[in-house]
Amino acid sequence: MVGHAKSITKKKQIAREAHDGIMARAVEAYQAELAKGPLQRRQGARTICSDFQKLYYFETGKQIKLTGGISKSKSNSQHSWLTDEETNVVIDYIIEMGDHGFPLSHRRLKEHVDEICHARLNDQFPETDHIKVSRSCALETKCGRAVNPTTNEAWWNLLKDTITKYNIKQHNTYGVDEMGCQPSGGEREHVFGRQKKTPQYQQRGGSRENITVIVTVCADGTAMAPSVIFKGSAFQVKWNQENPANAFLGYSKKGWTDGEIGVKWIKNFDKETAAKANDEYRLLLVDGHNSHYTRGFLEHARTDQILVLCYPSHTTHIYQGLDVVVFSTLKRCWSDARDEYEKKTGESISKKNFLAVYGPAHLKVLTPETIRAAFRKTGVWPFNLDVITQDMMAPNYSLDFFVIYLSRKTPTLAPLMKMPTNQIAKRHHQLPHS
Repeated sequence: MVGHAKSITKKKQIAREAHDGIMARAVEAYQAELAKGPLQRRQGARTICSDFQKLYYFETGKQIKLTGGISKSKSNSQHSWLTDEETNVVIDYIIEMGDHGFPLSHRRLKEHVDEICHARLNDQFPETDHIKVSRSCALETKCGRAVNPTTNEAWWNLLKDTITKYNIKQHNTYGVDEMGCQPSGGEREHVFGRQKKTPQYQQRGGSRENITVIVTVCADGTAMAPSVIFKGSAFQVKWNQENPANAFLGYSKKGWTDGEIGVKWIKNFDKETAAKANDEYRLLLVDGHNSHYTRGFLEHARTDQILVLCYPSHTTHIYQGLDVVVFSTLKRCWSDARDEYEKKTGESISKKNFLAVYGPAHLKVLTPETIRAAFRKTGVWPFNLDVITQDMMAPNYSLDFFVIYLSRKTPTLAPLMKMPTNQIAKRHHQLPHS
């Protein structure tokens, strides 16, 4: 008896079940390949899919296409550290935190998941911090070009000559820089929350006032107490609060360091470091902020045997240890401390509680190991100019180099290659411009 023809829907169902069945076998084979030792030859996903397509044809006499290959989701599902129940708990937690205005970033979510896995698997759960997901950071063109071979050579010669001539010791080598903190600001970060069309908001205080923190570190691994500059026209008693970092407190109309504050800071710097210097010269590395070059600042530095060296313009992202090593971590810890405080207390960060919240983050980051790393990675102590590689520098595009380049592109400019630089510049202005 002739049977009824299968419907199109039934045929699709059968084909889908056949595809899923052979794909499951291919995934199992692929996982077996991944489990092989590093010295064993492994088959790739495409090869395994091709082999199982041939196997299916041998078994059934029908062709099948393993579309999409072995997906990451199917392969990784077998390696998940979380159980299905734990996964649902994590998803509910993500949604709840997002709905309350405290969405989890990738890093904070990983911390919570790690705690769950450690609780169930103990030492069987391997934790690694070797890699991370980062957002790219824009670097201005003038900063990218500032560190060129000529600037680099001049900086190292100046630093070496100063250290040698004045016999600067490790415990007398200092670096200082300023970090801006906004109670309601902070880095924008990727966060998780409920799937929806509207933005995922994160609760923050409404104040946009800038608070400046002056951080001073020494090559021997020590750090001075920070100086905190509030925006205001006069000191207010309510600013007195719990101060775990023993920060010095000041104020200015805009919340930034100005010339007057710079003079007060250099006086305090001398007071805090004079005993350790024991009448020896101290080296102070600063950026190009104008508060470091007022007459009063430089006069006090000269009188107190403090040698002030300024990094070349637009190069602190390469030469300044606080920028290279410390500030990125410090900003993240401060941001975490602020978010945690606001979540627990429901209060916003203001001048009345800033020192209490910022202080523990400052102490956590400014460890002797981190401070010494800041000087080591920038080649200040121990002195090592090789830390700045050729890849970190922009080419030194002089006028001679530019003319040589053009002469190769335009043969009519070739005679200029034999002319002195001053004549090249004069002739350059006489050339027609497009």
